[in-house]
Amino acid sequence: MSAFYWVERTGVAPDRDKSVWGTDKTVWADASPAHHLRKDTPPMLVLYADGDEEWRRQQNTEMVQVLKGAGAARVDIAQIAGRTHNTIWSKVAEPNDEAAERIIQFVRANTTNRGSR
Repeated sequence: MSAFYWVERTGVAPDRDKSVWGTDKTVWADASPAHHLRKDTPPMLVLYADGDEEWRRQQNTEMVQVLKGAGAARVDIAQIAGRTHNTIWSKVAEPNDEAAERIIQFVRANTTNRGSR
């Protein structure tokens, strides 16, 4: 939720305290989920907030395009209205929260019934 997928881009490592990501750009790239995609990626739900910074919204929408281009079979995306990077998380436990409902629906749609054990 409201993630970043390219550590080496604006908004992440280049713009943060170097004690967080260091200065080695190869480490930044290796820490970037977008550089480790495979066509057998499991189903993925990408949620982001309409109040996220532009660079973060762009990373989320671009990641979905890249996942689909890599052959990922199931990728869903939704922008959650009236939220920011922080509030998309802090409101997830509230009744009828849109982000929580989308997560539950996604898990149900991508989980097989294994029966009782």
